[in-house]
Amino acid sequence: ESGPPLDEAAIAYQMPNGVKNNDPTKIMLPGFGTLTMDAQTGQIQAALVNPEGNPCYFKYIISMADTKEELYRSGWLEPGTAVTEFTIEKDLEPGTYDIQVTVETGLLDDYTQPMNNGVIASKLEVKEE
Repeated sequence: ESGPPLDEAAIAYQMPNGVKNNDPTKIMLPGFGTLTMDAQTGQIQAALVNPEGNPCYFKYIISMADTKEELYRSGWLEPGTAVTEFTIEKDLEPGTYDIQVTVETGLLDDYTQPMNNGVIASKLEVKEE
């Protein structure tokens, strides 16, 4: 058993102010404000983080709130890691869109066994640079 397919873009990451999950019976989900995307490149610089101390792997799925169209899906993230920049392959006109950020979870012992998932309402701002 080699574990889950981890996201190759993931790096070690600490939450601001050293925040970490100190309760192994709970899952700490990060909050999200507005994600900003470069209209030309589709690039977003934002931390999709699995906080240190979480008892599970995270996978992020970003989709349009109204149509549920998937814009981005990460690989699995270990606790204490994050993807800090990623690309959305869809051409979007400049403006602000309602999105949802879904966090899927998988047990550290067996990532195929989900824990609680979370859905976070957010905004995607597409800007011309």
